[in-house]
Amino acid sequence: MKPLMSGRVERLNRWNPFYLLSACCMLLGCYLVTVALHPSPEHLDRLLLVLGTLNLYEFMLIGLGILLFRTRPALRDWQTLLLVEILFLVDGAYLNAQSVAADPVMGGMVSGLILLFGLAKTALILYFLKLRWTWRWLGSVAATLTFLFLTPGVFAWLLMHRYSADGGLPPVALYAAWWVFAAIISLLPVASDSPTAAGYDRTGSAQMRIKAALLLFPLCSVFIHLLLAFPLFDRPFQVCALSPVIVGYGFFYLRWERKLPGEARSPKTVLLVGMAAILLSLWVPKVLVFPVGRLPVLIAPFRLTLLAVAVLYALAAWQYRRWVHGVCSLGCIVALSAGHTPGAALRTIERLARRTRTLLPEGALEWGWCAIIVAFLLLVAGWWFSLRKTQDDDPDETPASGERVRWAERFATLIKPALIILLFLALVAAVVVPSFVRARNTAEQNACIGNLRQIDSAKEQWAMAHRIPEGAEVNTTAVNQYIKGNTTPRCPGGGTYHYNRIGRDPDCTADDITSHSFAG
Repeated sequence: MKPLMSGRVERLNRWNPFYLLSACCMLLGCYLVTVALHPSPEHLDRLLLVLGTLNLYEFMLIGLGILLFRTRPALRDWQTLLLVEILFLVDGAYLNAQSVAADPVMGGMVSGLILLFGLAKTALILYFLKLRWTWRWLGSVAATLTFLFLTPGVFAWLLMHRYSADGGLPPVALYAAWWVFAAIISLLPVASDSPTAAGYDRTGSAQMRIKAALLLFPLCSVFIHLLLAFPLFDRPFQVCALSPVIVGYGFFYLRWERKLPGEARSPKTVLLVGMAAILLSLWVPKVLVFPVGRLPVLIAPFRLTLLAVAVLYALAAWQYRRWVHGVCSLGCIVALSAGHTPGAALRTIERLARRTRTLLPEGALEWGWCAIIVAFLLLVAGWWFSLRKTQDDDPDETPASGERVRWAERFATLIKPALIILLFLALVAAVVVPSFVRARNTAEQNACIGNLRQIDSAKEQWAMAHRIPEGAEVNTTAVNQYIKGNTTPRCPGGGTYHYNRIGRDPDCTADDITSHSFAG
């Protein structure tokens, strides 16, 4: 009779944590070795020894996983082994970047060899697990692995040739790597091949998890490696580097939604993704601003992000048939044309606003004629929309027998035209009222200046008639005899006139109206 196992041993037998513990020990050992061996040419041979040992460990993981899959496919142990292998496959131990940093030439050759090994390991997993794949899926995995293993070599080559002024890695190269990563994300396969209904069992579901891990683990590894490249190459982290990743996700999301039915789509998500990318690109470092040859055009993350988001919104407008996305795309194009930074764009828009202000009507007469012209245009627009309507679009207000019209629907039907009219009136008021205020202030100012001139002329006549010397006090009652109406004029701004002495100009005390003064 089979002896009974204790509770702890039974739990160990059920979960079998030894594979995960083995992977943790291997990761810890690799990290400790890389910390002890600083990236230098004299330590390259030891790093290569660790890389060889790690590759031997990976092939053992693949062999054990495939063996368990063929013999006992119902167990989850083979899944654990292959998931751990995929983690090491995508340079989870961070040994590839360390070897390239130690020796760019030899490390680059080793990176190419590791890339070939990685593609071979992927092929082994696909073949023995009999995973179904498409060329787009395989191309995405191969492109991600290639970018993952060759990017450190490119960085080391740029660092060796000292293309930067301070002898370090050019910040533009690091920023360009994020755009390449965004392109890989945007071209990801939209949907994986799902098993058929007959073969969709526990084993098939596990195979799909391995396939998803082969696609997602390299992407996560690239993201982490690009983040670690900032401290590794002694460069400050730039928030604008995350904008390309968000834009790439937006393009992928747009392609993914094509396979969804119309009611399941979310056009607002694309708008939010573009806004998030633009928000992260507002902080533009000076090291990422560079000219385009001899052209008077500056390229910066803000301008590049706006260009990518404009294309994203244009595609969304075509896919969703929404005018909002088209307007946002046009706004992005206007903003990127205005300047390479948010400050430069705002200054350009402000200058254009000052120039176009002269084209606005001045005075109540011109605004009145504009309102009359707009009234005729709106009348023609309403007639055109009436011709496009059908009986179904505008049903009879009286409901049929037995049909109940909810009060909310009727209220919405009545309130929509009123809201449109109120919105139009608010826009007209926002434009017209400031012009009316300026016109009123100008008229009051001109009237006040005319009163001051009248007072000054009366002072001169009174002084000449009575031979009053310059600097003498003014008799207000006597001077008013020379003013029309024999009284002090009334200031339209509510101010009080001071006649002042002979030889000095009169003035007004109105504070709320500017430039109420008279010279000469």
